[in-house]
Amino acid sequence: MSQNETCREITAFLDEYCENRLAQSAQRAFEAHIAQCPDCLRFLASYRTTRELGRQALSGATRASPDPESTPTPPERLIQAILRAKTAPGSDSPPGQGLPRPPPRG
Repeated sequence: MSQNETCREITAFLDEYCENRLAQSAQRAFEAHIAQCPDCLRFLASYRTTRELGRQALSGATRASPDPESTPTPPERLIQAILRAKTAPGSDSPPGQGLPRPPPRG
C-alpha cells in the first residue's frame, strides 16, 4: 500500500488493520492516511464499533435463555384488562383465541 492510497482503497484493508495483520509498511501507510483524513478516521471508528456490537450480539445469542424466575411477570391488572377486552361485546374472538380481527376493509 502506498502513501497515495485513496479512501476507497483504504476501506479494503480495515479488517486486516483491526486484526493487526497488515505488513508493517502497509500499516504505516494506512495510519499515515488515517492521520490526515478525518472521514477515514471516523469510518474506522464506526467500523470498530460495528465489529464490537456484532461480537456482543453474537455472544448474547450463545448464552442460555434467561431464567424464568428472573423474567418479570405482567401485572395482574394488565392481564385482566386484556381478558376483558377479548370478551367485550363486538369481539369476534372467543376467550383464549387471540386478539379480535380487524373489520374487513370497505
